[in-house]
Amino acid sequence: MKHIFAAALILAASSTASFTRDLFSVELTVDGATDQRSYSSLQQAADALTTDSLQSININYTDVSAATANINLRGVPAVATYTANSPFLRIQVPGAGVDKTFTGTTRDDSQDQFVRWLQGAGGSDVTRILQLAVATTPIDPVAGNPNSAMTQMSVSDFNRSLQSSFGERGGVGIGARFGSFSSAGYNSQNFTLPLDYSWRVTERDTLEVDVPFAYTDTQGATSYSGNLGFLYRRQIFDVWSLQASGRFGGAGSVDLGSATGLYGLGINSILRFDLPMDLRLTIANGINYVATLPVSLGRYTANYDIANTIFRNGVVLSRDLGMSIAGMPVMGSVFAIDTRFTGSEVFISNYQEFGAFVSAGRDSTFGLGFTVMTGDQGLSGFTINTGVKF
Repeated sequence: MKHIFAAALILAASSTASFTRDLFSVELTVDGATDQRSYSSLQQAADALTTDSLQSININYTDVSAATANINLRGVPAVATYTANSPFLRIQVPGAGVDKTFTGTTRDDSQDQFVRWLQGAGGSDVTRILQLAVATTPIDPVAGNPNSAMTQMSVSDFNRSLQSSFGERGGVGIGARFGSFSSAGYNSQNFTLPLDYSWRVTERDTLEVDVPFAYTDTQGATSYSGNLGFLYRRQIFDVWSLQASGRFGGAGSVDLGSATGLYGLGINSILRFDLPMDLRLTIANGINYVATLPVSLGRYTANYDIANTIFRNGVVLSRDLGMSIAGMPVMGSVFAIDTRFTGSEVFISNYQEFGAFVSAGRDSTFGLGFTVMTGDQGLSGFTINTGVKF
């Protein structure tokens, strides 16, 4: 089934959580008085530690005050401390084992050192914070949730393999997918535009180039990802085909303070069986190894240093519906897919999808599907996808 999205009208209904959490916040305590401010980007949260910003949060603050700021870095707790009459800024991220003091000549100078440290000068300390975000929050753009770049690389391979079981033809494919999920008080919406071109090399061999681009909105913070995939499918027997793939891409978000390169290798298997009552059973299995690569963009350097093996296993039950659209026969299908992660620790370690789709044309010329999602850490959500092959 190809993916092209045509359901933006349901975006307003995409949130399934009864409450939401702030992406970034600073709770500042001075002389026993506490005030809080929320922010929509990492840069804003870091800038909140300047003298002017701290004074706007808590009127008791001065540039010689003893002050403690409890910081929420998109779900990762941190503590910033100024001792009385000192310009030094101490940053602690207990979950990542980070305890760093910035020794500027003024407090604003120390804050500036902190920003440069976050942008990459922190090296392995920042890597541990990024890994902590993947392991303990559901909104990292790189890994740990269904809309993350690592997960979607595996999903792209699985979907391309599964689509081939409904008919193989060369040419251009264009599609899209909209996905929305909620977990741990955070909401995330993703729009993916996959493009592909395939060649029928022989009756049993197909080569394909697949290029999915994605935009994700997490409570107002935006992130982007994309990759280039090369796929080879072989029809081993009439009922069994294998697909090997390799992908290379990247993901990043200025708002969330995240960027990485990515590469992946995968193999997918499709088994098809004819059943009584004109039913067909398809068993789809996929294994992908996906890992991050360090990136440097101007002053910004990031290295997640994570890798996962992702297993996707599903069953599809299909039947010709005895109707046609524009002269094309229509097939209806229901399916269930299980996704699991091993390797680096991730927040959502497994999730399940249940849905239905229809495809038209002997070679799956057009398709439209809907999926509901449930899983680890209270995950709930849905996807809508559709697509066409030329």
